Amino acid sequence: MINLLPPKEKEIFHSERAKKLAVILGSIVAIPLICLVFVLLAIYFFVSGDISSQNFLLNQSTQEFKSPDFSGLQTTIDKYNEILPMILSFYQKQESFSDILSTINSISKPDGLSVVNISLSDDKKNTGKIIVAISGVSPTRDNLLEYKNNISKEPAITNVLFSPESWINPKNINFSVAFDINNNGK
Repeated sequence: MINLLPPKEKEIFHSERAKKLAVILGSIVAIPLICLVFVLLAIYFFVSGDISSQNFLLNQSTQEFKSPDFSGLQTTIDKYNEILPMILSFYQKQESFSDILSTINSISKPDGLSVVNISLSDDKKNTGKIIVAISGVSPTRDNLLEYKNNISKEPAITNVLFSPESWINPKNINFSVAFDINNNGK
């Protein structure tokens, strides 16, 4: 086809064609950009809504942790956290209390003498001994003296100390005795 249009109209035709091409190319670029902006706005509103709900939950949890119940629980947890290393240290020494208790039980007791309380504690000087404190009731002073002699005969027991109050009454005596025992009990 032959173009017989004058040059001025050809120029107008080409400029209109360029404008239409610019509008088409511009809309091809602008429409995806507008869609991308809408998608980004949707994501922004979703994330900001999620952040505000998480902040609300965080503030609510923070208020809950400031309650007296939680502070009491925190105090209890702190107390047990202080005790646990001592317990771990205690068990790492692998002291056999069953042997110690069997040694204490093997000490013969006179008739009528009864043990009420036994307390075992670790020697703070790390000498490898366990400090034992026993309290009980004896019907007579002679029975208590016999029990003292039986304790002293045990080779694993040292430093036998009866309280002075144990020897005051001649009958129905509330006594207490403390001694050291080797941690292997033998």
